[in-house]
Amino acid sequence: MRNTLYFLLFFLLFFQTLKAQNKYWSEIKNEQQIKYIGKREIIPQKYQTIQVDFTSLKQYLNTAPKGLASDAPTSSFVFDLPMPDGTSQRFKIVESPLLSADFAAARPDIKTFSGYGIDDKTATLVMDYTPHGFHAMVLSAVNGTIFIDPYSFGETSYYVVYYKKDYKLSQEKINQTKSCGYKETDKDHQHDKKDKKNDAPREKDGANGNISFRPSGSQLRTYRLVVAATGEYTQVRGGTVASAQNAIVTSINRVRGVYEKEVACSFTLVNNAAVVYTNGATDPYTNDDGGDMLEENGDVLGRSGGGGLIGFNNYDIGHVFSTGGGGVAYRGSLCTNTKYGGVTGLSNPIGDAFDIDFVAHEIGHQFGGNHTFNSSTSGNCTNGTRSGGSAYEPGSGSTIMAYAGICSPSNLQNNTDNNPAYFHTKNYDEILDVIEARNCIVPTGVVNNIPTINLNRISGLNIPPSGFKIPASTPFFLGADATDADAGDVLTYCWEQFDLGVASDPTPAGTLTTAFTGPIFRSFVPTTNPIRAFPRLVDLVNNTTRIGESLPATSRNMTFRVTVRDNKNVSGVRYGAYLVEVVNTGQAFAVIVPNTSVNWQGCSTQTVTWNVAGTTANTINCANVKILLSTDGGFTYPTTLLASTPNDGSADITVPNINTSQARIRVEAVGNFFFDISNANFTIQSVAASQFTMSSTNINSVCRLNPIGKNHIITFGNISTCNSPINLSITSPSVMPTGITAVLDQTTISSNGIVNLNVKATAAATIGNSISFTIAATNSIGTITNSFTFTVADENGCNSAPTAINSNLMSYPQDIESYVIENEMMKGDDPEDALLPGYNLRFKLRSLTSSGTLKLNGVNMAVNQIFSRDDLLNNRIAYYPNNRNTELDDLFQFSAVDSQNAESNAATFSISLKDAKTPTETQVLLYPNPLLSSSDEKILINLEGAVSTTKLKIMMYDMKGSLIKDFDTIKLTQFGRYELDLKGLSTGVYALKIQTGKASFTKRFVKEN
Repeated sequence: MRNTLYFLLFFLLFFQTLKAQNKYWSEIKNEQQIKYIGKREIIPQKYQTIQVDFTSLKQYLNTAPKGLASDAPTSSFVFDLPMPDGTSQRFKIVESPLLSADFAAARPDIKTFSGYGIDDKTATLVMDYTPHGFHAMVLSAVNGTIFIDPYSFGETSYYVVYYKKDYKLSQEKINQTKSCGYKETDKDHQHDKKDKKNDAPREKDGANGNISFRPSGSQLRTYRLVVAATGEYTQVRGGTVASAQNAIVTSINRVRGVYEKEVACSFTLVNNAAVVYTNGATDPYTNDDGGDMLEENGDVLGRSGGGGLIGFNNYDIGHVFSTGGGGVAYRGSLCTNTKYGGVTGLSNPIGDAFDIDFVAHEIGHQFGGNHTFNSSTSGNCTNGTRSGGSAYEPGSGSTIMAYAGICSPSNLQNNTDNNPAYFHTKNYDEILDVIEARNCIVPTGVVNNIPTINLNRISGLNIPPSGFKIPASTPFFLGADATDADAGDVLTYCWEQFDLGVASDPTPAGTLTTAFTGPIFRSFVPTTNPIRAFPRLVDLVNNTTRIGESLPATSRNMTFRVTVRDNKNVSGVRYGAYLVEVVNTGQAFAVIVPNTSVNWQGCSTQTVTWNVAGTTANTINCANVKILLSTDGGFTYPTTLLASTPNDGSADITVPNINTSQARIRVEAVGNFFFDISNANFTIQSVAASQFTMSSTNINSVCRLNPIGKNHIITFGNISTCNSPINLSITSPSVMPTGITAVLDQTTISSNGIVNLNVKATAAATIGNSISFTIAATNSIGTITNSFTFTVADENGCNSAPTAINSNLMSYPQDIESYVIENEMMKGDDPEDALLPGYNLRFKLRSLTSSGTLKLNGVNMAVNQIFSRDDLLNNRIAYYPNNRNTELDDLFQFSAVDSQNAESNAATFSISLKDAKTPTETQVLLYPNPLLSSSDEKILINLEGAVSTTKLKIMMYDMKGSLIKDFDTIKLTQFGRYELDLKGLSTGVYALKIQTGKASFTKRFVKEN
């Protein structure tokens, strides 16, 4: 009883712990009831409002284990976080301190946390609480970016939960963001040269020059970051040093969440109390001039020559927050003499636009990242801000180091949209170059396997030595083959074009590009789908176009990189590069019919047509295509209509018997990755189809220990394209009785035929047990069942009689003294004995011949005499005609006898002796044909009417007319036969030219595996 009480007490406590998390917040249905303090700063277009028990929440979070962000995936501390849609998601949580030890001691009211998704394994979480409330940011490849922020400035009880996409800045505020620049001092140029010398080499080569560069994520590099603040910044963030510190912690914690996940870099915030200013009139910064503040920050923080309030040796990277001056930084200044060189200034320095689009961008410069946009004449995208060596994104670009939203009319999107912030693959290279070259900190090992990429395969295809070539103006898809040794990791894939060119604005939406170089496809957020269509499938389906996505209309080469992430908090990242060659054939490969809103009937035959566009030649050499059907408007293609058909522009298909108004056809290359889809949804209407028939030959009993068991034979009829395929299953018994096994030799059929259910009983089966079986056959129309019952019988009652197989009439030439009765002419079968060692079926002579004598080893045979298969194989039995000069017909009867003396019915062996003549074409037979490699690889030539004195000349040719072998002149057996040994002959079709003294014949045969 005591143990039971202990268990109940433990269960209740555990249950209450789980339930307690949800008590920290509750949904606010009526926003009017909120009595908030401070100014509302973040007002999304859509959001959920919650009320939080801030004190209890802090107490609960304080019990979380401490660790690095990389420890979150293995934490046992589970935390439920509310989502914008009213649901919640679970995360594994660690307290991951951002503050340095002395900073944390001075500010025990600040805590930071990291989380890893349980319900969404692509989601990572950073959270903090300060005296200004609770803050959270979720980065998810599935749900995008999610924020939780106080309802108003300084509020700790009420919060807004929202998607990033639902918080849109005004155009005025957008224009203020990312008026960014960067500078490179002479010293920094020297460091850049050193970086290039120390670039880590590519990891390995794949086919066609495809490459995989160094991975990241096995080590975590943590840098000491000090952030100063102008008096103007402090005033808009509460007016005190502590209030400014609160805001800085939230911003840097969110930046840390991005850098840990993207490039395995983290930060420790240096105590900045001495460099957070409260009076803009007396602070040492020029708040509205970012260029001046770069060097002013060096004076404040400390230079290599000494001085400063922090000290040069007490930080690795420095930054200052302001409310003006835009963003500017010394590129690659991390751990250099200009490491203080980073400025971020915005009039409203809060939220994602400041933290990610702005601060993460400027720190990216300090880590070595360049701008990646290629536009040079739109908005803030100018020749002064474009970086020619890294301009891999069309238009404004969309990644962290691009200018999304501020390069109208070349904007690809607003800021970084709802997507989790990520670096372009070029920036990934640049940042890793810098952190590996600087080597100013000791990294911490991370237990995480990095994803691997098979560089010799793309889109499920092995890459040929010559690579892949695709037609111009034609959609294509690329798919990665990647794995991760860590069970449970969910990989995401980001395909990015990696081609530089001259500065240019993207072509207008909907137009093709004739550019021979440069980027024409934009970067999209990483997804869990390893396959990306170019252009995106959603645009192809909707017949829409978007800026930054243009199909090439000319011959050119394009390089694509796929970056694979395992989405841990400190993410394992690796990328591979692939080359695609575009060939301008003058036309686009395109579906022609159906291309309108037609109506097709189920089970009907329809013709799909497409423009081949020279793809069977022009070095593309696509011989076959696959035709697929979509029923969801073109997004998925689960039905294969033709797996491979000649790429000749037309093919007949059978329409599935379904109902849909969202049908699309997709024609794609076999052995390549270009394709096209039909332009419009069309309708398929099902027709009333007759059902198949199902009958059976039932078994009444199954004997124990019978090694071959018994077959319940099911016969199917009336199967057509309208009622197939048919899936078969054993529905009863649901659990097989002891000692009984039952196996269907087919589980799916699509044509009329027979299916066997083989039933066996072992010694464990109970004799006399009656067992009922039901087999279900199911198709799109319905289900038909077949039931039968059998009894388990004793093994002694299982002897079934063998079968005697009578030969066809065999004609022999007359004028021969005796004729051997061969095994090929007299056969029998016993499946049970065939499984026994030393199987040797016996025969019984049931009647004698009338015009001659049967002899065994030269001795006359008698009725009921037993002889064996070995006697036949060794030519011991012969027929002696009474008059060898006379044509005659004769016969005898025989039966087969098995090892248990069970005897078959009598079979008849017929004999015919005719005058020897030159055989005709129809009398020349080859057996077996086809000749199988699994046989003894000998082929028998039979010339009916020929005699042993007939001599043959045999020559063998292949189908090109080349002589394979010239056999010497050979002599036939007494029955006009000759056996050719063809061991080792390759598969194919051959011709035998057979010459006799009077005639010549040519016979074909096939050699198969």
